[in-house]
Amino acid sequence: RLVSGFDVSQALSTSVRVRLLNEFARFAFARRRELAGEEVE
Repeated sequence: RLVSGFDVSQALSTSVRVRLLNEFARFAFARRRELAGEEVE
């Protein structure tokens, strides 16, 4: 029982972590593009 519960929480945290990484990557990319645009100007 304990192992299966741990597996469920593990899978959940993994999916959440992936989603957060995607959000952060998109934000960081947009931010970097803004900074690059400012540097060009």
